[in-house]
Amino acid sequence: MTAEFEKPAPPETLGKKYVEYIQNIKQEKELYKMKAQVAKALAHESRLMIIDALYERDMCVSELTDLVGSDQSTVSKHLSVLKNAGIVTDQKERSNKVYYQLKVPIIHNFSQLAMYIIRENIPAPGFHVARQAVIQRQARKE
Repeated sequence: MTAEFEKPAPPETLGKKYVEYIQNIKQEKELYKMKAQVAKALAHESRLMIIDALYERDMCVSELTDLVGSDQSTVSKHLSVLKNAGIVTDQKERSNKVYYQLKVPIIHNFSQLAMYIIRENIPAPGFHVARQAVIQRQARKE
């Protein structure tokens, strides 16, 4: 015995409230995609270092290169990711240097929140030894 399912009604017959509901879901999904883009921009230790540094003051690429310890092209790529996510902005000075600054300084709260989470979840003694063993195993596999 097979169950028979009714074919869904076309959207135009479902009513205005239902159509608005579906539109709201689509808008919320777009907002989640945008939030994910920001989260992805934050998902690298060098970019987090850059954000923390820019919270203190505006900086040029050469200063950020020294801070991060990567070459200038790598730091420029990180800055591009942050800029595309709407986290940083740049401004060209008369000296032809480009200075970067936080577009939304409140993003620094993410760093503080992350530190809170880390402190709340500091593992039991011996964790660091176990973690180091996992890192070494992963390195051998590569």
